[in-house]
Amino acid sequence: MPPKHKIHQQEIGQLRIFLTPHERHPARAHGWKRFLPSTALYMDIIHSARETPGIVSATAHAAHYGYSGHGKVQGSHAEDLNPHLPLCVELVGPKAALKRFCQAQGDLLRDKVMLYKHLEHWSFEPHGFKAKPATKKELMAGGA
Repeated sequence: MPPKHKIHQQEIGQLRIFLTPHERHPARAHGWKRFLPSTALYMDIIHSARETPGIVSATAHAAHYGYSGHGKVQGSHAEDLNPHLPLCVELVGPKAALKRFCQAQGDLLRDKVMLYKHLEHWSFEPHGFKAKPATKKELMAGGA
């Protein structure tokens, strides 16, 4: 029996940016607005990603329990955000769009740990299975 649904594959990437929850965007305002509290950096990253063509998803993941670098294990039994653990902002989109985003936001991302991962996006295609295998160059760029 032939499959009922066909799948379409598309190359895509995931960028993870690690920062702490208390990091703030450097003050950009002038005049009296410079005295207002600045927004959380992870929120600014997500809003900037929204304005970047091609980035299809941006989310922030808070850590509840774990460690970073050589630090001690942090956390509690409560599901509250631990301000001593990293927060991860995850962006999904074509590699070129993610690179454009990083180049445009270089001042904010300069000292951040960033990890890129090559992914494959699947969706249902009404007119048959369309698969474009990743080239060796794409695989080396995504996994190396």
